[in-house]
Amino acid sequence: MIIPAYNAEKTIRETIESVLNQTFKDFEVVVVNDGATDKTLEIVQSICDPRIKVFSYVNSGKSLARNRGIELSKGEYLSFLDADDLWTPDKLEEQWKALQNHPEADVTYSWTNFIDGAGNLRYQGARYGNAENIYRKLLVKNCFGSGSNILVRRSAIAQMSFHFDPSLPNAEDWDFYIRLAAQFKFVCVPKYQILYRTHNGSSSFNIQASEAACLKIIDRAFKQAPDSLRYLRKDTLAALYTYYAHRVLANPSKRSNAVSAFRYLRLAVHHDSVAPQTILRLLLKIFIVLLLPVPLSRMMIKKLSQRDSSQNFRPNKTSNLTQLKMAIGKALIIAYKESTQQLEEALTSEGFCCEVVRQQDKPEYQDFASIHRCMLNHRQAWEKAAQASHPTLIVESDFVPVVGMGSLSAPFNLDQKNVGIAWLYTCAPQLYSVTPEGYGEGFSTALVAYVVTPEGAKSLCESFVEEITEKYGASYHNFDSQIDNYLRRKGFKNYIPFRNYGEHGGKSNPEHRRNGMSGIHHADLLYGKLAFLPPFLVDQANPQLKLIHVRSKARLKGMARLLLGKYLRPAIVRRSSTPFRLIKFAVSRHFQAH
Repeated sequence: MIIPAYNAEKTIRETIESVLNQTFKDFEVVVVNDGATDKTLEIVQSICDPRIKVFSYVNSGKSLARNRGIELSKGEYLSFLDADDLWTPDKLEEQWKALQNHPEADVTYSWTNFIDGAGNLRYQGARYGNAENIYRKLLVKNCFGSGSNILVRRSAIAQMSFHFDPSLPNAEDWDFYIRLAAQFKFVCVPKYQILYRTHNGSSSFNIQASEAACLKIIDRAFKQAPDSLRYLRKDTLAALYTYYAHRVLANPSKRSNAVSAFRYLRLAVHHDSVAPQTILRLLLKIFIVLLLPVPLSRMMIKKLSQRDSSQNFRPNKTSNLTQLKMAIGKALIIAYKESTQQLEEALTSEGFCCEVVRQQDKPEYQDFASIHRCMLNHRQAWEKAAQASHPTLIVESDFVPVVGMGSLSAPFNLDQKNVGIAWLYTCAPQLYSVTPEGYGEGFSTALVAYVVTPEGAKSLCESFVEEITEKYGASYHNFDSQIDNYLRRKGFKNYIPFRNYGEHGGKSNPEHRRNGMSGIHHADLLYGKLAFLPPFLVDQANPQLKLIHVRSKARLKGMARLLLGKYLRPAIVRRSSTPFRLIKFAVSRHFQAH
């Protein structure tokens, strides 16, 4: 364990004790005294434990102190801990086990909680559980939260051209993580095990130094990144400047802080879209700082920040809402022979890693109904999803996502163990119940776009196709409307979205019409504007006018289903123990985005 320490007399004892209290006991603690002028060295030397080794140098900065620690340490695994941060007792053991269970990985990480100077929990950090796309996520921002997180094999560090960059006064851990992720595989320990302390003395509050360092890191990272990921640069800059806008308003000392915050907000919006609620919240704080005396504005900002932090900490609320692109392992596109380029580009720009699953063209398939061949293609996707470690997004080739789909929250609680599938596009949906977190459990036909968990995919691979084939043969059937019942029989719960994440862009299906079904269907409510023109509009003389007509008709149909008791059946409401929660979900989706 490598602990760089500079003037950390207030926290160093607690930090070291959090290491000594680990359930995993076989380690050494290398404390690098980086020229401390307070009682840091004296406190460290007073802790009697043979595993602690102290080395003192003139002050050279955290990067060089960490690099010295790497050279001085002898262990097969390395971990870094800042002198004011803490670990939970099981941190080392769980991370070590993760690397033993995943020999293909060289780095493991956990989740971070943010604490104040007194050690009180301020809010929970994001849950980045999908290690498969961690390089992409780290290019956008330091999703590990601090430099006190990872456990890494020494053999991996030995292969790096350089370790921590001494020229970076800030964010050197982010730079280090990016370069690690570019070369090595990561594995996640899905637990909050890092306690990252934020206070006025933290280096992360020096915004000017941080901005200069981060811009240097971003330039270097994207020069080395593959061409397929360079589009993320705008997301990175937007995230960076949004953070700075929040940071400069955290403890305003003068009215010019509002001007700086507005500058950062303007830069964030310039580089990429920023959530409207984020813009409004920042503008409110900016006006408070501009118009009110400093002491009063500081008090109001503190109250607003406390309210935001309490919302972040609610176990069943914001802390569990994870962006879809962060929750998904891979996006699988179901297709036959049609081009999927436009859809791939749209999903890739949203942060998804895409793979096209094309329908097999075997001779025996020639007499199969097209819907049966479609089911067999979905099974190919389920087989891939069953092997994944995280939920998989599956979309048909005629799906049109909304702009910002990747940044929308997942439509179910990612911590819940018995989730089968969650529709992102619904046709004739029905609401069964609403969880305390606000997720809608329900039913839908159509598999235009949905998320399937590894457990749900495994269950579908077991016998679903066989059951459908035994009942209908290879002739026409509505397999998509029977998935919900199948998974529920297996003990799973399925979820429908508050609004749809995209539109069905396909043209009218003659096979459906021949069998008495509707030939076309559309989303009743969308989260936003569509990423590209749906295929059914390509041949229209006035596609935009036609789109308005189709969307208006779909919205009216959705409202009619609500009023007629088809979306939320009266019997469901009568049997529910939380009827008002059901009604609120069903009605409010027509009037607010979430």
